[in-house]
Amino acid sequence: TSGVITIEWTITDNDACQIQTLTADFDYTAPATLTPVSPVDISYDACILSNQTDLETAFTTWLTDNTDAITNSISGQGCTPVVSHDWDLTHLQYCSDGVITITWTISDTDLCQLIDDLVADFVYTAPAVLTPVSPVDISYDACDLSNQFDLETSFTTWLTDNTDAITNSISGQGCTPLVSHDWDLNHLQYCTSGVISIEWTITDTDACQTQTLTADFDYTAPASLTPVSPVDIIYGPCILTDQSDLETAFTTWLTDNTDAITNSINGQGCTPLVSNDWDLNHLQYCTSGVITIEWTITDNDACQTQTLTADFDYTAPASLTPVSPVDIIYGPCILTDQSDLETAFTTWLTDNTDAITNSINGQGCTPLVSNDWDLNHLQYCTSGVITIEWTITDTDACQIQTLTADFDYTAPA
Repeated sequence: TSGVITIEWTITDNDACQIQTLTADFDYTAPATLTPVSPVDISYDACILSNQTDLETAFTTWLTDNTDAITNSISGQGCTPVVSHDWDLTHLQYCSDGVITITWTISDTDLCQLIDDLVADFVYTAPAVLTPVSPVDISYDACDLSNQFDLETSFTTWLTDNTDAITNSISGQGCTPLVSHDWDLNHLQYCTSGVISIEWTITDTDACQTQTLTADFDYTAPASLTPVSPVDIIYGPCILTDQSDLETAFTTWLTDNTDAITNSINGQGCTPLVSNDWDLNHLQYCTSGVITIEWTITDNDACQTQTLTADFDYTAPASLTPVSPVDIIYGPCILTDQSDLETAFTTWLTDNTDAITNSINGQGCTPLVSNDWDLNHLQYCTSGVITIEWTITDTDACQIQTLTADFDYTAPA
C-alpha cells in the first residue's frame, strides 16, 4: 500500500531555553495494481482438425495466444510481473473427447500481488463413431444367369449396391469418411463355381476410425450333364422290305436315341439342348451303308458341350447270281406228235425255271422267278421258236434281272 511517514525531530537545550522542531517525510508508492485480461475458452470439433498434429498445434497455439494476451495486458503494470500456467505437457488424444483446463498465475515482486484465478478451457470433441450397415451376402445359381456377361454384371451390381449402402449409411457421420474395398478386378468364371469375399474398409480423418466389413458373392456353376450314350443299330438284309421301311426304321432310331438322351439329362444343368447333325439324306434300300449321327448337347452359354455318336448300319439285299436258261432245238422227227411237242416245251420251260430258282436259293431276300409264256404252244406241223423271258425280282424290286432262252422247233419236211 502506498503511504507517507512524516517525522518530526525536536531539539531542546539547557532548561529548554531553546526548543526547535524539524520535520521530514518518508514517501512510499506501492506497486500499481495489475489488471490482466481474462483468458478465452475455445472449443474444437474433430472435423475442424484433421489429425493428432493439428490437435496439438491448435492447443499450443491457444495456450500461447492466451499467455501472450495476459502478458501484454499487464505490460507497464506492477514491477516485474511474471505469468505462468499449470499445463502438465500432456496433450488430448485426437480420437477421444476431452478438456484441458489451464490456470494462469501472475506474481509480482515479493509476491505483493498474486493473481491465480485466471482459468480457461480447451474443449475438444473427437470424430463421432461411424455406424455403417453391414454388406449383404448373395448367392447365384448358374440357372439364374445365362452367360459370363450376366455373371460379371451381377457381381458388379452387387458390389456397387453394397458400397453405396455402406456409404449412404454413414452420410453425416464422422468427418470425411472414405469407403474402399479390396476387389482385385478378377471375375469368377461362368463354368466354374466359386466365391469372391469382399472386404470394405471405412476410414475417417487421420484414420481415427477404421472399420472393416465383409460379404460374399457365391456362385454355383451349371451342374455336369450325364447323358446316356446313344445305341448303334444294325439292320441286316431282308429285315426291312422296302425303301419306306428303311426310312421309317432310321427316323425311329434317330428319334428314340434323341429322346433317350434328352430324358437322361432332364433336371440336370439349366436349359440343356440336344441337337444332331443329320443332313436329311436317307440311305438307299438297294445300297448298303452307314449313317453316323453326332448328337451335341449344349447348356447355358455353351458352358457344357458334349458330343455323342452312334451308327445306323444297313446291309442291302445280296446280289442274285442266277444261272442262265438253256436254249433247246428240236429237229424234225425227234418228236412224234403234237402231244410230244407240248410235253417237250413244258418240260424245257419247267427245267429252266427250276434251275434258275434253285441257283438263287439263299440269295437276296424273297426272290421270285416268273416268265412271260403266254400259254400258246407251237404247232407240230409248223416250224417255230418260242422265246421265253424270265424275270427275277426281290423285295421291293430292289433287284430285277431278266434272262431269255429259245425253244426252237423244226417241223417234218
